[in-house]
Amino acid sequence: MDCKWNHIHITDDNNLILQDESGQTTTIALTTFIEQFTKEKKEHINLVYHRLIDKEKTERLSDAERCRMQAELQQLQKQKTDLENWIKALLQKFNDKDLSKTDTLYQEAFSLFMNKKIDAALSVLDDASLQVKKREVDGESQKLVETVIFKAELLQLTFAHREAEKTFEHALSIEPSWFNQKKIADFYQFLNAFPKAETRYNKALALATTADQQSTTLNNLALLQYNRNDYVSAEQCFQEALEIFHDLARTNPTIYLPHVATTLNNLANLQCDRSDFESAEQSFQEALEIYRDLACTDPANNQPHVAITLNNLADLQCERSDFESAEQGFQEALEIYRDLSRTDPANHLPNVATTLTNLANLQRERGDFESAEQSFHEVLEIYRNLACIDPASNLLHVAITLNNLADLQCERSDFESAEQGFQEALEIYRDLSRTDPA
Repeated sequence: MDCKWNHIHITDDNNLILQDESGQTTTIALTTFIEQFTKEKKEHINLVYHRLIDKEKTERLSDAERCRMQAELQQLQKQKTDLENWIKALLQKFNDKDLSKTDTLYQEAFSLFMNKKIDAALSVLDDASLQVKKREVDGESQKLVETVIFKAELLQLTFAHREAEKTFEHALSIEPSWFNQKKIADFYQFLNAFPKAETRYNKALALATTADQQSTTLNNLALLQYNRNDYVSAEQCFQEALEIFHDLARTNPTIYLPHVATTLNNLANLQCDRSDFESAEQSFQEALEIYRDLACTDPANNQPHVAITLNNLADLQCERSDFESAEQGFQEALEIYRDLSRTDPANHLPNVATTLTNLANLQRERGDFESAEQSFHEVLEIYRNLACIDPASNLLHVAITLNNLADLQCERSDFESAEQGFQEALEIYRDLSRTDPA
């Protein structure tokens, strides 16, 4: 029997608290809740993957059939990632939302969505029902637009992008507000329809009436320009957004300091790509200082950002040959990720492995081969364990790590171990080439 949830809250430790009409609550891990939506995709991925690595079966396939299955696997993997990100975004939108201020169609569709019944939710929000609701509201368009946008978001979850686009455009025709222009711009940016997205962001910018709206739009526009390799325009927009966020943070630091730090990180990455390493390091250092301060009062939400920024900064310091500072940064980031992985291994064990890899490469560069080998062995153990659960996503990392470790073992004249590592990596790469020859 379905539960009629009417309120959700996301906790600092990434749990989802669901409340029904009677006030009863249920707690579920955020990752577990999302996995209920992606279960079929994951099963389909594993099915196609194991078909492709079955040598006996693939030898009977034509080249065209094999290519079709490889393309299918890549598409399924992308869809699974997209679905995970969209569900997270929707849950953040619903976090502590007062559903009593939405219309009855919205509330019914929300309840169905929370019970993983997306098709049923879309049936509730069919065109006929929305048309009836449009006549009922008689000029009070805000609730109707919110419901139409929810429908567009649900369509996006089913990968019905053309229908989602029409529905977003319908919401915009009812109320051509800043929010709706930005919403459809974000949608176009996701589709990599960059010209359409840029047009909508510029329209949203023209409609922005508050500093918050201006800075948010400028930041999103800058990310779009960055993706299009228009670095000059992107940097100008990031700098303008940053100035506004700084001003807002002076009067409301709790809300806007995280935006300052995020924009600084975006700007620093852009400055790295432009080889303006000195400015990039200053931007990363300022972002790091903000996240450290925020983590003092809210560690659950901000420690991951501290670790990410430390990693980015250490990468840059390696580029500038400041190896001592870089190693300190990687070690601190690693310590944070180890702590986070104890309570949330699914999200943070991959970060432990990535940071350990960065550290191992640096240790090797500095001639500390013993420490580097220990780090690579730990990375390999993590990826082997992850590959037992999700081979399609992690076997490549196992092979790459085996290669890195074997290279190091060659440098240490441990040729027997190196050969074993290269042989195992080769076997994995051969299997993977059946699923993705490119």
